[in-house]
Amino acid sequence: MARPIQFSVRSDDVKPEKLYRLLVDEEYLTGRLRRLGGADAQLVSRTADDETATVVLRHGISEGDLPSAVRALAPNGIIIDRTETWTRVGDQRYEGVVIAQMQGAKVRIEGRMLIEEHGIGAQMLGTGTVTAKIPLMGGMVEGLVAEQVGKLLDAESRFTLDVIAGRPTD
Repeated sequence: MARPIQFSVRSDDVKPEKLYRLLVDEEYLTGRLRRLGGADAQLVSRTADDETATVVLRHGISEGDLPSAVRALAPNGIIIDRTETWTRVGDQRYEGVVIAQMQGAKVRIEGRMLIEEHGIGAQMLGTGTVTAKIPLMGGMVEGLVAEQVGKLLDAESRFTLDVIAGRPTD
């Protein structure tokens, strides 16, 4: 059974086009990974223009940062490859798809994102699911991964709002 994930980011200080450009900006992405990406984090690839973007990120979680129930499954930590694809679908409106896969495990995260106008600014809404195809432990792993992904998305949202506001991020 897949576990749901939801998140949102809102700011009156930026329009949707500027938020999109920030989210696919190389400097922003590398800064976010440096702060939140974990062990061996890296920007694997990035292509972006005003209409579309594809970003591939690698996140690492060291064994010591994993919940104890997961350590037995990943004694050397885990690496997650995450691909985000964005498309402009209208004036001040962008749709995104994210797929993240845990290396060496049958755990997959799939989601959709939307950037649109909200009042005088912009909002990004996201929904997704975590699916773990692990006999007997799939549901437990899905719950743990969904919880960790939720924490990461909250931290990424705070980082994004700090960048928009011009606050230090390092």
